[in-house]
Amino acid sequence: MRRPVALIVLGSVNLILAALALVGDLKAVAGVVAQLCSPAPLTLSEQVQTPARAAVFAALMLSGVAATVVLGAAGVGLLRVRPWGRSLSIGYALYTILATPLAIVLHYFWVYVPALERAAARSPELPQIVSSRMMGQLSAVIAGGSLALAYAAILLACMFRPSVKAALGARGAAEPPSSAAGSAAPVRPRSRHGRGALRSSA
Repeated sequence: MRRPVALIVLGSVNLILAALALVGDLKAVAGVVAQLCSPAPLTLSEQVQTPARAAVFAALMLSGVAATVVLGAAGVGLLRVRPWGRSLSIGYALYTILATPLAIVLHYFWVYVPALERAAARSPELPQIVSSRMMGQLSAVIAGGSLALAYAAILLACMFRPSVKAALGARGAAEPPSSAAGSAAPVRPRSRHGRGALRSSA
């Protein structure tokens, strides 16, 4: 059976996106380290006001790194036509669809709004400066999240295509017509002289 083109395309895209996400994760870690090494470090708990919120953001960050690893492994599995490549792709897509909207909402209410409140408490002019700076960051988060959601939806839909399920040996996949026809026993034609030969022998 020929490997579906969708497996080649999606497997390659998975690897590319995983590499880009890994670069983004490294940049985020570098930013946190730079902030902690600054003369006046601001911890994650201070940014989001409470340790509980900091724990939620830390969990989202760690789960995002894990999802990046899963995405890369899923790409390898799809290119090698392995069933676990489909399972990992479905898991990544479901995680992205659930976690991305949550991360965007939490970023707005737990990072953007508190930053404006702290700026307003220091000086009446600071909220405008902070708002313009934070709005660019929030716009980048929303744009990246929207792209991630779109690809997750496409990936999830493709994993349930009959050709993809059949190629990866998923349960419930329809067997190709060619193999079903090939497995059928050949029908021998009847001889026109069969009855006559029997009568003559009798």
